[in-house]
Amino acid sequence: MQQIFEAFKSQPFFILVLAFLIALFAYALLKKLIKILAIIALLLVLYGAYLVYRGETIIISKKTLKEYSKKQIETIKHDALNKVTRGINK
Repeated sequence: MQQIFEAFKSQPFFILVLAFLIALFAYALLKKLIKILAIIALLLVLYGAYLVYRGETIIISKKTLKEYSKKQIETIKHDALNKVTRGINK
């Protein structure tokens, strides 16, 4: 490991090559992430268009999200409590 560090210190060309490879890897990674995000956004838009086509309303507000999350949490708590009590009774 020490020899690798010494080679980098003595030859600045290695540092340039390494920096170029890191930049190339970061560019490729960002490019793929942007493609994935674009596909997800497209799917969300198509799903929204489908809901509008069917005549369903799309309500996104903090209040409805809070109510939905509270309802889901209560459902999870209730299910977990039922499973625990069934496990104790056996």
